[in-house]
Amino acid sequence: MARTYFDPAHHDFSNAAHDQAQRLIYPHLFPQQRYRPEWLSFETTNLNKGGMAVILDAEMATDRIVRVHGYDYMNPFCFSVQERFRDPRFLRSHGPELTITEWNNASGLPSELYKLYAGIFVYGYFDAQQNAFPAWIAVNTCAMMLALLADNLKGISSAQNNKRQDFIAIPFASLAQVDGVVIAMGLGEQVTR
Repeated sequence: MARTYFDPAHHDFSNAAHDQAQRLIYPHLFPQQRYRPEWLSFETTNLNKGGMAVILDAEMATDRIVRVHGYDYMNPFCFSVQERFRDPRFLRSHGPELTITEWNNASGLPSELYKLYAGIFVYGYFDAQQNAFPAWIAVNTCAMMLALLADNLKGISSAQNNKRQDFIAIPFASLAQVDGVVIAMGLGEQVTR
């Protein structure tokens, strides 16, 4: 059976973006004043780790487990997160939009839209030269999928990427118009450090 192409350069780009997101995006989702000093810890799921990480990555479209340590609780709370980071040239050409792969035509298998179990979807445009995010969004995945099913999200388009995956694109503005979908968003000002 044919497989979807794996791009090592994009993998490296995503890892660099994730490292910056830990410092620049996640503190917006979980502000430190509410939590213990070492309040965030991250676990990456991927096929190389084996075990549960394979199931989370390949079968449940979950890239990270974020543990948030609160003052009033004995153990951290766990959040499953799907991440996607794109080059800012797509922001300039299409405007801020969240894309979700729907179908892998190379393998004939469903893609992340149909196996998205992560509770939060962190999506951002990462400028690797500046180590900055000119635009990003974090959404409540269940609320977004319910809004998709109810046809409450406007301006959705579809296309196919260079890996032969069909995907849908949802404008950030459409996500922001549906209550409960957007958890946090940064637009217009570069989040950088």
